[in-house]
Amino acid sequence: MSPLAISGAPFKKLRMTVRFREFSYSLEVWLTSVLLAPVICFLIEGIVQRSVSRGFDDALSYYPYIVIFSGMSSFITWIIFYRLIKVLVSVIKNIQQLKYAVAATGVVLTVLTILIPVWLLSDSPFELNITMIELLAANGICIAGGSLIYKLYTIIPSDVEIKE
Repeated sequence: MSPLAISGAPFKKLRMTVRFREFSYSLEVWLTSVLLAPVICFLIEGIVQRSVSRGFDDALSYYPYIVIFSGMSSFITWIIFYRLIKVLVSVIKNIQQLKYAVAATGVVLTVLTILIPVWLLSDSPFELNITMIELLAANGICIAGGSLIYKLYTIIPSDVEIKE
């Protein structure tokens, strides 16, 4: 017997409501990429150059500028990402599939955000250097990881009133 049945407490059926938090979720994922991807790039660069300490010291002085540039250059992508999450939430009903679809969508948007300017402004648009590959990898890891780790929804008992 369950503890509730032993104590004589009646069973109460609770209806639950899933509430998606697309805006704050997309913002968390985007900000993680803006703030963490440069650090990952610095670490990759330090490992490639075999001098993490020297590379990290230099990178620390550039970090605020990189974050500002990264945020400004990817702001429109974040808005598109947010709108696409709203569409995906309305179409995909399985939570696990939804999170994988959001992660894949985010990675594709990230790759396009980085590569389109390179394709448009470069003399040799299909030639990627190691820095571009590091940037793509770091941002892709942050977007996919954030999409899978952060909570996209909350479960609310129907009896609870939510004031917005």
